[in-house]
Amino acid sequence: SISQLDPEIQLIQKANHAQSTLAKIALDAGVDEKEYKKRRDNFIAFFGSDTFTFSPLMPKENLLNTLRSVRYVTTSTAGAKLKKIAKMN
Repeated sequence: SISQLDPEIQLIQKANHAQSTLAKIALDAGVDEKEYKKRRDNFIAFFGSDTFTFSPLMPKENLLNTLRSVRYVTTSTAGAKLKKIAKMN
């Protein structure tokens, strides 16, 4: 399974797993192209709909958690934007 890592790393791991699985499906199907396409399409439909392998909102959640733990956020333009994102105003 893919742990809660950086989202970019999660996507790379998911892609690597998908490629490995597709290669195994191709080997298992042998020269039967129809069987390969059937298994491939079933895998892609299942794997593509899996929303629990990574958290697309993780970067925002990490930012919010970090901002909430900071006692004082600067009054600069960047600080104001960060406060707005974190809904601290």
